[in-house]
Amino acid sequence: MGLFEKFKRFSKNIVGKAKSYSADELIADSIIKAAKKKEKVNIILEEKGSRYRISRLELDIDFPPSVFFKISELPKKNSQSNSNEIEQIQVAKENGSVAN
Repeated sequence: MGLFEKFKRFSKNIVGKAKSYSADELIADSIIKAAKKKEKVNIILEEKGSRYRISRLELDIDFPPSVFFKISELPKKNSQSNSNEIEQIQVAKENGSVAN
């Protein structure tokens, strides 16, 4: 089966589903599928040790529907500098140089 035949079959399938569902059900199904995909991909990224995650999901409800994923990098974990900042603030408070 060629690519054109596959696309033709896919298009008929989509049109058939669109006719069998109400528009609201079709939109709800699209949202659920996209959200599940986001969750699965984020789990895989985490398991692989990636610092990137899908942070935003956008749907364009058109024919065919489009899904857009925004990818963001997780903030760097720098616990040493963070604890140093906390210590500096505490010392400054004890010396009276930081207002409460």
